[in-house]
Amino acid sequence: MLTQDGLISLGAFGLLLFYHLFLAWKIRKDPAATSLGLAHIIRREWVQEILKEGRDLLGVHTLRNQVMAASFLASTAILISLGVLGLAANPSFYTGFLAVLGDGNPNSSAALAKLVLISTNFFVAFFNFTLSIRYYNHASFGVGLKSFESLPFPPEFILTIMERGSRHYFIGMRGYYLSVPLLLWMLGPFWLLFGTLALLLVLFFLDRMV
Repeated sequence: MLTQDGLISLGAFGLLLFYHLFLAWKIRKDPAATSLGLAHIIRREWVQEILKEGRDLLGVHTLRNQVMAASFLASTAILISLGVLGLAANPSFYTGFLAVLGDGNPNSSAALAKLVLISTNFFVAFFNFTLSIRYYNHASFGVGLKSFESLPFPPEFILTIMERGSRHYFIGMRGYYLSVPLLLWMLGPFWLLFGTLALLLVLFFLDRMV
């Protein structure tokens, strides 16, 4: 049977899940009303303009900037993930740390599980950023092509590749955002709930356009 702390934690994660399901529905119904949907529309027009006008140099430079950003975020995510795992391997440190923060009797097994979850969150972010780099690299070769007549796919396929890279970049950034309530969770379930509500408020303004 779930305790009060377990119910609060479950409710916080349920709010995050509900928000992103609502966001996915909103993007499908009215993409121009969301920043992600509008970015897709702009990206589609940008790719078509780049290919039509032959401005391959601009396209490659833009994709290079995306790759550099994803590389930095991927490197940071894996370093944090490994650092948190190293922290989890030293129970005496984080139990003492939690005691200083006000938890007089920290549950080491629960704290360990939270640290592993935080580390997993950053590892997932790292994995998505590396996939984003992969797709952006593929797209950069496609943008530089002058003719698609000898290829088994139309020019619009470049947009599909970029969309996949953008999707993984989006998921990776969500992993960074999610780390805030997860870290606050170390202080207790009420901190998790507070961090989740604050994060949802920020995401609401970041994700909407109207």
